[in-house]
Amino acid sequence: MIPELYRRMWFSKYAPVITISGLGKKRITKVFPVVDRVISERRKRVPTAELNRFFRGIVGNLPLPQYKGRPVKLYYMTQVKDEPPAFVIFANYPDAVKDSQLRFIERSLRESFTFEGTPVRIYVRARRRE
Repeated sequence: MIPELYRRMWFSKYAPVITISGLGKKRITKVFPVVDRVISERRKRVPTAELNRFFRGIVGNLPLPQYKGRPVKLYYMTQVKDEPPAFVIFANYPDAVKDSQLRFIERSLRESFTFEGTPVRIYVRARRRE
């Protein structure tokens, strides 16, 4: 039953699954600790220094494409919002960063910082030139 649920709900694999029975009144009280845990994960803030140590570690494993003959560079990452957590990655060519690369970064974020039960938003912006 659970594998079928994950297959149908592929877009929310990060959400915890609890089996309960309202009619049989089974495991109903197990919902509340999970809700509390998800709320705390949703409000989590990752310090920028820690986030960038993580980011430097995964960017080395990420094959970046060429954009109009020039290499794409990902400079740094910062958390701009919580509830739900949102992150911005600064790059020289934001349009060249592929969805598959953003999914890899999201999976890595979840492995390192959990964010159980909450969506994570990742945006890519151009770094300002000085």
